[in-house]
Amino acid sequence: MARQSNKHKDKPRKPKQNNRFANPRKPDIKAIKGMAVCGHVRAEYIEDIWSARRIRSFTEERLIEKVSYATKKGSIVCYKLTERGVNYAKKYIIPGHQIYASKSIVHDVYMSDHYFTKMSDTERETIKTETEIKSEFKEMLVSGEISKYTYDSCSCVDFSYTSDSGEIIGYEVVTDNYTQQDIQAKQTFCRVYGCTYQEVRAQSGGVRYE
Repeated sequence: MARQSNKHKDKPRKPKQNNRFANPRKPDIKAIKGMAVCGHVRAEYIEDIWSARRIRSFTEERLIEKVSYATKKGSIVCYKLTERGVNYAKKYIIPGHQIYASKSIVHDVYMSDHYFTKMSDTERETIKTETEIKSEFKEMLVSGEISKYTYDSCSCVDFSYTSDSGEIIGYEVVTDNYTQQDIQAKQTFCRVYGCTYQEVRAQSGGVRYE
Protein backbone atom coordinates (compact mmCIF):
# COMPACT_ATOMS: atom_id res chain seq x y z
CA MET A 1 0.00 0.00 0.00
CA ALA A 2 1.34 3.39 -0.92
CA ARG A 3 2.32 5.52 2.05
CA GLN A 4 0.12 8.58 2.52
CA SER A 5 1.97 11.85 2.08
CA ASN A 6 2.24 14.10 5.16
CA LYS A 7 3.35 17.06 3.08
CA HIS A 8 0.49 19.30 4.20
CA LYS A 9 -0.48 17.59 7.44
CA ASP A 10 1.40 19.79 9.90
CA LYS A 11 1.63 22.94 7.82
CA PRO A 12 0.79 25.89 10.10
CA ARG A 13 -2.18 27.99 9.15
CA LYS A 14 -1.66 31.64 8.47
CA PRO A 15 -3.46 33.82 11.01
CA LYS A 16 -6.47 35.58 9.61
CA GLN A 17 -5.95 39.27 9.11
CA ASN A 18 -8.44 41.27 11.13
CA ASN A 19 -9.84 44.05 8.95
CA ARG A 20 -12.95 44.93 10.95
CA PHE A 21 -11.55 48.41 11.70
CA ALA A 22 -10.17 49.03 8.20
CA ASN A 23 -13.25 51.11 7.32
CA PRO A 24 -13.65 53.35 10.36
CA ARG A 25 -17.04 54.83 11.15
CA LYS A 26 -17.52 58.54 11.78
CA PRO A 27 -17.44 58.10 15.60
CA ASP A 28 -14.24 56.03 15.24
CA ILE A 29 -12.57 58.87 13.35
CA LYS A 30 -13.68 61.44 15.94
CA ALA A 31 -12.45 59.40 18.93
CA ILE A 32 -9.16 58.17 17.45
CA LYS A 33 -8.27 61.57 16.00
CA GLY A 34 -8.91 63.17 19.39
CA MET A 35 -6.45 60.80 21.03
CA ALA A 36 -3.94 61.28 18.19
CA VAL A 37 -4.06 65.05 18.69
CA CYS A 38 -4.33 65.28 22.50
CA GLY A 39 -2.62 62.13 23.76
CA HIS A 40 -4.73 61.40 26.85
CA VAL A 41 -8.45 62.13 26.46
CA ARG A 42 -10.86 62.26 29.37
CA ALA A 43 -12.89 59.06 29.54
CA GLU A 44 -16.19 60.98 29.51
CA TYR A 45 -15.50 62.34 26.01
CA ILE A 46 -14.68 58.93 24.55
CA GLU A 47 -17.64 57.31 26.32
CA ASP A 48 -19.87 60.02 24.88
CA ILE A 49 -18.69 59.18 21.35
CA TRP A 50 -18.50 55.39 21.55
CA SER A 51 -20.78 52.76 23.04
CA ALA A 52 -19.36 50.52 25.77
CA ARG A 53 -19.28 47.70 23.24
CA ARG A 54 -17.24 49.74 20.75
CA ILE A 55 -14.77 50.77 23.45
CA ARG A 56 -14.40 47.13 24.45
CA SER A 57 -13.75 46.15 20.83
CA PHE A 58 -10.97 48.71 20.36
CA THR A 59 -9.50 47.80 23.75
CA GLU A 60 -9.51 44.07 23.03
CA GLU A 61 -7.82 44.80 19.70
CA ARG A 62 -5.13 46.62 21.71
CA LEU A 63 -5.65 49.89 19.83
CA ILE A 64 -6.55 51.93 22.92
CA GLU A 65 -6.10 51.59 26.66
CA LYS A 66 -7.73 53.08 29.73
CA VAL A 67 -5.39 54.79 32.20
CA SER A 68 -5.86 56.77 35.41
CA TYR A 69 -3.84 59.32 37.35
CA ALA A 70 -4.37 59.88 41.07
CA THR A 71 -4.52 63.46 42.33
CA LYS A 72 -5.39 65.03 45.69
CA LYS A 73 -8.87 65.77 44.36
CA GLY A 74 -9.41 62.29 42.93
CA SER A 75 -8.46 60.27 39.87
CA ILE A 76 -8.29 61.47 36.27
CA VAL A 77 -9.46 58.64 34.02
CA CYS A 78 -8.50 58.75 30.35
CA TYR A 79 -8.14 56.77 27.16
CA LYS A 80 -5.05 56.87 24.98
CA LEU A 81 -3.72 55.16 21.88
CA THR A 82 -1.39 52.22 22.27
CA GLU A 83 1.62 51.87 19.98
CA ARG A 84 -0.55 49.68 17.79
CA GLY A 85 -3.27 52.32 17.93
CA VAL A 86 -0.84 55.01 16.78
CA ASN A 87 -0.01 52.91 13.73
CA TYR A 88 -3.71 52.38 13.10
CA ALA A 89 -4.36 56.13 13.30
CA LYS A 90 -1.56 56.87 10.84
CA LYS A 91 -2.91 54.34 8.36
CA TYR A 92 -6.69 54.76 8.58
CA ILE A 93 -7.58 57.97 10.44
CA ILE A 94 -5.09 60.74 9.67
CA PRO A 95 -2.72 59.46 6.96
CA GLY A 96 0.00 61.96 6.16
CA HIS A 97 -0.27 63.64 9.55
CA GLN A 98 2.05 63.34 12.53
CA ILE A 99 0.80 62.09 15.90
CA TYR A 100 1.22 64.25 19.00
CA ALA A 101 3.92 63.02 21.39
CA SER A 102 2.21 62.92 24.79
CA LYS A 103 3.80 64.89 27.63
CA SER A 104 1.75 64.01 30.70
CA ILE A 105 -1.79 63.01 31.50
CA VAL A 106 -2.46 66.26 33.42
CA HIS A 107 -1.21 68.38 30.53
CA ASP A 108 -3.06 66.36 27.91
CA VAL A 109 -6.50 66.45 29.55
CA TYR A 110 -6.57 70.24 29.29
CA MET A 111 -5.89 69.88 25.59
CA SER A 112 -8.72 67.37 25.31
CA ASP A 113 -11.05 69.73 27.22
CA HIS A 114 -10.50 72.45 24.64
CA TYR A 115 -10.57 70.06 21.70
CA PHE A 116 -13.86 68.38 22.60
CA THR A 117 -15.77 71.23 24.27
CA LYS A 118 -14.54 74.47 22.69
CA MET A 119 -13.83 73.56 19.05
CA SER A 120 -16.31 72.93 16.26
CA ASP A 121 -16.01 69.99 13.87
CA THR A 122 -14.82 72.42 11.18
CA GLU A 123 -12.10 73.78 13.46
CA ARG A 124 -10.94 70.26 14.37
CA GLU A 125 -10.42 69.54 10.68
CA THR A 126 -7.78 72.31 10.51
CA ILE A 127 -5.78 71.28 13.58
CA LYS A 128 -2.02 70.78 13.46
CA THR A 129 -0.24 68.90 16.24
CA GLU A 130 2.84 70.21 17.98
CA THR A 131 4.89 67.63 16.09
CA GLU A 132 3.62 68.95 12.75
CA ILE A 133 4.17 72.58 13.77
CA LYS A 134 7.76 71.83 14.78
CA SER A 135 8.42 70.27 11.38
CA GLU A 136 6.98 73.32 9.59
CA PHE A 137 8.95 75.71 11.77
CA LYS A 138 12.17 73.79 11.11
CA GLU A 139 11.49 74.14 7.39
CA MET A 140 11.19 77.89 7.84
CA LEU A 141 14.69 77.87 9.33
CA VAL A 142 16.15 75.63 6.63
CA SER A 143 14.63 77.72 3.84
CA GLY A 144 16.05 80.91 5.33
CA GLU A 145 12.63 82.39 6.05
CA ILE A 146 13.70 82.92 9.67
CA SER A 147 17.11 83.29 11.30
CA LYS A 148 18.74 80.86 13.72
CA TYR A 149 18.43 83.50 16.43
CA THR A 150 14.67 83.78 15.88
CA TYR A 151 14.31 80.00 15.74
CA ASP A 152 16.15 79.56 19.05
CA SER A 153 14.08 82.24 20.76
CA CYS A 154 10.81 80.43 20.01
CA SER A 155 9.01 77.44 21.47
CA CYS A 156 6.17 75.75 19.56
CA VAL A 157 2.65 75.67 20.98
CA ASP A 158 0.72 72.48 21.73
CA PHE A 159 -1.41 72.75 18.62
CA SER A 160 -2.79 75.26 16.14
CA TYR A 161 -6.05 75.50 14.24
CA THR A 162 -8.11 77.93 12.17
CA SER A 163 -11.19 79.23 13.98
CA ASP A 164 -14.58 79.49 12.31
CA SER A 165 -13.95 83.23 11.99
CA GLY A 166 -10.75 82.58 10.01
CA GLU A 167 -8.27 83.37 12.80
CA ILE A 168 -5.31 81.04 13.27
CA ILE A 169 -5.02 80.08 16.95
CA GLY A 170 -1.88 78.83 18.68
CA TYR A 171 -3.05 76.93 21.76
CA GLU A 172 -0.90 76.19 24.79
CA VAL A 173 -1.50 74.47 28.13
CA VAL A 174 0.59 76.25 30.77
CA THR A 175 1.49 74.03 33.72
CA ASP A 176 3.01 74.92 37.09
CA ASN A 177 6.57 74.28 35.93
CA TYR A 178 6.46 76.95 33.20
CA THR A 179 8.65 79.99 33.72
CA GLN A 180 7.89 83.44 32.35
CA GLN A 181 10.68 82.86 29.86
CA ASP A 182 8.92 79.69 28.65
CA ILE A 183 5.69 81.60 28.11
CA GLN A 184 7.51 84.41 26.34
CA ALA A 185 9.06 81.88 23.94
CA LYS A 186 5.56 80.58 23.11
CA GLN A 187 4.25 84.08 22.49
CA THR A 188 7.25 84.93 20.32
CA PHE A 189 6.66 81.78 18.30
CA CYS A 190 3.04 82.78 17.62
CA ARG A 191 4.10 86.23 16.38
CA VAL A 192 6.64 84.69 14.02
CA TYR A 193 4.37 81.83 12.91
CA GLY A 194 1.46 84.20 12.36
CA CYS A 195 -1.13 83.01 14.84
CA THR A 196 -2.92 84.34 17.90
CA TYR A 197 -1.60 83.05 21.20
CA GLN A 198 -4.17 81.44 23.48
CA GLU A 199 -3.34 79.66 26.71
CA VAL A 200 -5.08 77.83 29.49
CA ARG A 201 -3.62 77.64 32.97
CA ALA A 202 -3.70 74.02 34.01
CA GLN A 203 -4.06 74.97 37.64
CA SER A 204 -6.93 77.44 37.38
CA GLY A 205 -8.43 76.49 34.02
CA GLY A 206 -8.78 80.16 33.09
CA VAL A 207 -8.23 81.09 29.45
CA ARG A 208 -6.28 84.18 28.49
CA TYR A 209 -6.12 85.74 25.04
CA GLU A 210 -3.25 87.83 23.76
